[in-house]
Amino acid sequence: MRLEGNQQIGIRPRSERSQPPPDVAEALASFHLSVTRRRHIVTGRLDMFWEAGRWVDLTLGACDDAPTRMREVTGYLVHDGLAVGLVRFREVAVPSFLDDVEFFEHCDGYSGETSAFATALLAGWPVDRVSQYGLLLEFSRMWVALEHARNSAWATSVRALITRRWERRGPTQAALMLLKPFPLEYEHIVGERGLKPQVETRIAAMRRLYARTLGVKPLHGDEWMWRGFRGITPPPARKPRILRFR
Repeated sequence: MRLEGNQQIGIRPRSERSQPPPDVAEALASFHLSVTRRRHIVTGRLDMFWEAGRWVDLTLGACDDAPTRMREVTGYLVHDGLAVGLVRFREVAVPSFLDDVEFFEHCDGYSGETSAFATALLAGWPVDRVSQYGLLLEFSRMWVALEHARNSAWATSVRALITRRWERRGPTQAALMLLKPFPLEYEHIVGERGLKPQVETRIAAMRRLYARTLGVKPLHGDEWMWRGFRGITPPPARKPRILRFR
């Protein structure tokens, strides 16, 4: 799997959480209350402001018919007017006529991250089975400042965003959400000797945390976790054979 597929959600340990990763720091620096005032949820400890990006054609114009599209939704965790955390989701809109092979080709041709997402989804469900109920959602990134990460204070705000935007009936209603817990502090050094036990320990703790706070469940016991919103039945108890499209 390409490295991009491992860049997923995680909270940095106590010793490394004082500074966000570069991409998160850039997004936090660009945050302005005036820009996102209309998309605002007051939850108590941490307010949630969010904004949706533009739709992107995953085929980069190569598809003559309706393509698979994706856009990012960025949420800012705000305390006293200051952005102290960030969450990022990807919404994927799939044309009703698309089959598994075409869906995978669209995602695989765009990036390693979308390829990994498609592989995880298709290991559990046919794409036409789930996409009829709404958007496909990936919770792809999270960082929270240390002083606001304790006691999962962020979880109330994140759950409020998920409920407001993706659980309610409407144009942004989602069918299911996938996420892949991975600690940010290891995302660029996962191949170094001696780190595997540490990484596995951190991932196991994160999986327990997200199961408790976000209601997600393991997908076939693998790296990915899932949560269905409407009309989605659990995947088969046994993982199907590895999908091969080439």
